[in-house]
Amino acid sequence: IYFNTFIENNVLTAGGADGVYANGTAGSLTITGNRIGGNARSGVRMENAFNFKGFVPVVANNTIGLDAAGNAAQPNAGQGIIFLGGSASAINNTIGGNGFYGVVVTGAAAGTTITGNRIGVGTDGTTAIGNGQSGVFVLGGAIGTKITGNTIRNNNGMAGIQVVDGTGNTTIGGSGSSANLLVNNGLFGITVSGDVSGSRVLGNLVSSHTTANIYLNNARNLAIGSATAGEENTFETADYGVYAGGNLSGTTIEGNTFQQHSLGGMVLTGAEGLSVIDNTVDDNGAYGIYGTGNLTGTTVQGNTISNQTVGVLI
Repeated sequence: IYFNTFIENNVLTAGGADGVYANGTAGSLTITGNRIGGNARSGVRMENAFNFKGFVPVVANNTIGLDAAGNAAQPNAGQGIIFLGGSASAINNTIGGNGFYGVVVTGAAAGTTITGNRIGVGTDGTTAIGNGQSGVFVLGGAIGTKITGNTIRNNNGMAGIQVVDGTGNTTIGGSGSSANLLVNNGLFGITVSGDVSGSRVLGNLVSSHTTANIYLNNARNLAIGSATAGEENTFETADYGVYAGGNLSGTTIEGNTFQQHSLGGMVLTGAEGLSVIDNTVDDNGAYGIYGTGNLTGTTVQGNTISNQTVGVLI
């Protein structure tokens, strides 16, 4: 258990394993102001961190995977940051150029916060220096992960943010400054697969991904947008806004804007049990909403659908 302990303002490069490795830590441990690049594993690896009297270990204000100038990659071979189990925070880091994911949350982590980070860019906030895989990856039974107020762009692999089966209560974005900006990441902006009970995607701007801005594969018990002002997402400029299929029971797409997708606003292919409610679907090429295959239990209701060649095609 640590109190007022800092790993601060170091240059941690060319290590044979991780740049920083912390196991079983709790309390006020802060890893801050460091440049961490060129290590054989991850930039920061934190295992089994936990909350002690309201304090959790924090990784904040570091440059991870970049050279001294901050405008080119000095890759850590693994992840930028990996949290395995426990509870910790990643705040206001710049994470680019790493061999695999920008940030990974796994191992039944609980209550991890990822906020205010720039993932896939240089320290100037604009130079494209993508990580080798997705910007953020949440898996392995992680519960209560909060991904808010980040800029996630130019990352490679699958998506800006990936969330997979067995996780729960993941929050991606929120109103105002809690919203994330996701631009030009791999195939998709956000992907969600499997049962992610209680998870929400709120208030984000998701733009310019190769295939679709959000991809849902058997994604159950997920809320994308809501009826609350400020929690609606904007999806724009890709082939598709949403590409969704499989068992989507308990999942709602509500109050969002889907605009300027070249092929269609939404593709629902064998999408069962999905609710599409009160969205604005505008100027999306061939069709606003395209449904095919088994659509049992899917509802499309109260949407404003305009300026496509075909509004709804079943």
